Amino acid sequence: MGKRLIRFGLALVLVAALMPGLGMGAKPALAGHSSVGFWNLGRDGGVFAHGSAGFFGSLPGRLSALGHPQVNDVVGIASTPSGHGYWIAQSNGGIHAFGDAQFLGSMQSLGLTPAAPIVAIVATPWGQGYWLFGADGGVITFGNAGFFGSMAGTPLESPTVDAATSSDGQGYFFIEQLGGLHVRGSAVYKGNIRDEVRSPVVGIHNFWFNLDGYWGAEANGGVHARGSGTFNGSAFGTTTAPISGITSPYGFSYYGGYWLVGLDGNVYEFNVPDLGNDVGPLAAPIIDIEASRYLDSSTT
Repeated sequence: MGKRLIRFGLALVLVAALMPGLGMGAKPALAGHSSVGFWNLGRDGGVFAHGSAGFFGSLPGRLSALGHPQVNDVVGIASTPSGHGYWIAQSNGGIHAFGDAQFLGSMQSLGLTPAAPIVAIVATPWGQGYWLFGADGGVITFGNAGFFGSMAGTPLESPTVDAATSSDGQGYFFIEQLGGLHVRGSAVYKGNIRDEVRSPVVGIHNFWFNLDGYWGAEANGGVHARGSGTFNGSAFGTTTAPISGITSPYGFSYYGGYWLVGLDGNVYEFNVPDLGNDVGPLAAPIIDIEASRYLDSSTT
């Protein structure tokens, strides 16, 4: 453990400074990993790995092997802390774990039907839990993911379309289709993007180690930065298909950069590496993009 702590010492110091209250021995240490990658996710659960992100299986392959019918209601993908696995969620609350991702439950395993379609899955920073977010602002927790309140039962201007966790895992952000932004727990509100959007909002992503910065992405390629979120450009006016997701690298090398992905698999990079795209014949539209995480859990 000593060698590993020395190897990642700089990252630990930086994270401790940027995330007050993070105990050195209490949580996994952030590895200053130089690799960077992401997954594109199809509506059918197909997974396309880019850069250093590994391929750990896809839903069409698993369903085919089991003799089950294919699906077309996948809504999101979430990385495990190691980057060696991921969870895939369906709009009905179904969860599928790949690689080192642990299955911690689903709506079906609880015998529940979501009150509104699930629109996003978000993993806790340390990987022992995840949240499902509904279009009505509802929140369902699994594993050690905490419940910090929801928007269910609160009148919304438009449906919730995406969510993100605060960096300490003690809160989350919701974003609406028309740009309304809501926070719960430790998530810090830095403003909505309602007055700036020209098309439906499709995603939100926050700084991986910062509590008060985030970006909202529009279907037309527009990007809106709030708090310490850095604006590095947008794909407005250049998209070949509507944008469907936004993500940013986990690591210090590309601080403040992000990728956008379109329904056709085209990827737009801003202050991050060009790791390719999936333009070409696709079995289903690309509906999400997720950066591979790199956390070293062996320091716990």
